[in-house]
Amino acid sequence: MKARKKIPGKKKSEDEAAKFRFTLFVAGNEPNSESAERMLKGFCEKYFKEPYELKIIDVFKDYKSAIEKRIIVVPTLIIEEPSSEKVIVGKIDKEDKLVEILGIRVIKSS
Repeated sequence: MKARKKIPGKKKSEDEAAKFRFTLFVAGNEPNSESAERMLKGFCEKYFKEPYELKIIDVFKDYKSAIEKRIIVVPTLIIEEPSSEKVIVGKIDKEDKLVEILGIRVIKSS
């Protein structure tokens, strides 16, 4: 499943609504930012069969969004849905931590 892009003015039906919504703030092509983006995209492809929304905001290009969300360290991942908003600041490289934070049940094959 590809990351869904928001289309201004277009409403999604309840069935089409993304069940997982993420915003990742990065700093251009800095190593930790590139690594976080690559890991998060791979994570979403691996774990989500249902729709998800992943917004990637480069603070060099859109610093106003970073100011609005009070982002002072990148990478920063904001998990907007499901449940209440959660924020992960700094290096994002542990798949098992994301699984735990999101409460995803992983069935291990024997």
